[in-house]
Amino acid sequence: MDTSGAGFINDHGYLINFIAKMNQMRKTEVLCDVVLMTENGNTKFYAHRAVLAASSEYFYKLYTGTSLSRYHRETILQGITDSVLQVVVDYIYSAHVVLTEVNIEEILCASFQLGLESLKLECEQFLIRHISVENCIKMTAMARVYSCEKLLREGKRFMPENFLEIQNSEEFFKMPKEQLEEIIADDDLNVKNEEQIFNSIRAWTNFDVISRRDSFSDLLSHVRLPFIARTFLLGTIDKDPLVTSSSVCKEIVAEALSYKMAGHKEKKLLQNERTKRRWRSQLTDVIILVGGVIENGVQACCHCFNPLTNKWHCLSPVIDSRLNFGMARLHRWLFVVGGSTSGENMNVLSTVERLDPKFNTWEKVATLTSGRFNHEAVELDGKIYVVGGVLGNSNQEQTMECYDHVTDSWSSLSSPRQTRYTHCAVSLDGYIYVIGGISKNNTVLRTVERYDPHQAKWTHMANLNTPRSGACTVVLSGRIYVMGGGSDFRNILCSCEIYEPSRNKWTYGKDMNTKRDRAGAAEFGGKIYVFGGSYGHVAVTSVECYDWRVDQWNIITELPYPRYGFRCTKTVVSRDMMAEVPPLKPKEPAQEKLI
Repeated sequence: MDTSGAGFINDHGYLINFIAKMNQMRKTEVLCDVVLMTENGNTKFYAHRAVLAASSEYFYKLYTGTSLSRYHRETILQGITDSVLQVVVDYIYSAHVVLTEVNIEEILCASFQLGLESLKLECEQFLIRHISVENCIKMTAMARVYSCEKLLREGKRFMPENFLEIQNSEEFFKMPKEQLEEIIADDDLNVKNEEQIFNSIRAWTNFDVISRRDSFSDLLSHVRLPFIARTFLLGTIDKDPLVTSSSVCKEIVAEALSYKMAGHKEKKLLQNERTKRRWRSQLTDVIILVGGVIENGVQACCHCFNPLTNKWHCLSPVIDSRLNFGMARLHRWLFVVGGSTSGENMNVLSTVERLDPKFNTWEKVATLTSGRFNHEAVELDGKIYVVGGVLGNSNQEQTMECYDHVTDSWSSLSSPRQTRYTHCAVSLDGYIYVIGGISKNNTVLRTVERYDPHQAKWTHMANLNTPRSGACTVVLSGRIYVMGGGSDFRNILCSCEIYEPSRNKWTYGKDMNTKRDRAGAAEFGGKIYVFGGSYGHVAVTSVECYDWRVDQWNIITELPYPRYGFRCTKTVVSRDMMAEVPPLKPKEPAQEKLI
């Protein structure tokens, strides 16, 4: 038979109606061939064996195996309450579930027990979204019990990252020794010094000193004592009763003292896990500049600026050269999103790269649904949101995408009311603000929209006083600062506007010294730093700093090279991974058409 004219049809409406009809048949007890009951309950839940078996590995084995249960009309389930079984059956027949902090653990337990992988995944995602200092210890323990690998990975990341806050919670003192040992052994432990770790394990041990005293030496073996101040090591640690009462602890302290007194060659012979600094102790705050155009070419290079030393350093370049992309920091990582590889905004990218400051390496993660440039990327509540921009076919992109680093996936969210590109965006107080830009009919915008991720709702806010595109923005002291950009395609601005959320009002701030478009800005140490950009046919090289205490902009240094179309933000990098840029005199900016 000729099938050349055949077409494949995927009728989602049929599936929806089919599921709804089966659910109706269940509720009216039509063709039901099994009754589910809990061991201590009185409620009967009528269902269809085929539906249960198709949904649950447990029911499939129960009704297709050799067990006599396959012949019984009633199936008694142990360890599950009536209220939870109601939720489970409703989910099987509708794919809908309402999870709360009250019912989540029981439903997760039931989904694990019954082999309902899809429901278990929903529970896991709920727990990941709600992990906090107060519950992370319990959630990580649950992840181990119920084989939730993604939740376990998030817990193992979250606890070392937030250790100093967790140690003050009630759950910390109930934590099993093995779990605490795993955390303090982690090279990613986020502490300022090893003294903090010692104090935390001492507090944990003394909480129940009789039963925990013998565990202290195991915990102390993970504290990197050679990097503790000599006065604290000799004046506090060596005199602590937990140390003096243990020969193992005294040996660990003696080892640390020997290492501190050893010469350079001797130290090489004494190396072990306790003599290696945690990599976080090597971190320093910097402002990083990525990509953009340098010397009329799109670059992959990354530089960072340390305002405390006024020095420039080099980092590893991104994998793909790019400009007009989005960039956001999430936890310790830095993400660059989309952009283009040429000045004509051709070769539009959908690729996303992530910088790991521990190793100074870039790696690719999940790509955008579609390539875009002249968009914005913003971090909020542990996720990255990408808003607006232009697609590779030159159509403006109205949709917003959201990146979940736990699942390494992008999802589409509700669109802003106004399509725009070359806008700026920032997160503040749980909202995302999208500011200015250029509209679909190439009008420079003064409009501002705010997105509430909890309600998936966009709201128009007060307009800018001056329409602007290509501006840069930062948050400082609870207010939004927007600097520079262009009010049309020829009028480049040096003005600054400040937004006060409580008043929903924009006011003018102090002007910058230099007009600049497509510049980069970042907050550092309570000040605003603005880098580079362009003005007319010239790439700007100056760096300005704003101090709100004196309401003054000052030019503080120069870029190593004229640069625009890049992105910058405050981040952390390892001092060991940076190479200092020689103090060369910047080249004169090219007096030719910018790409």
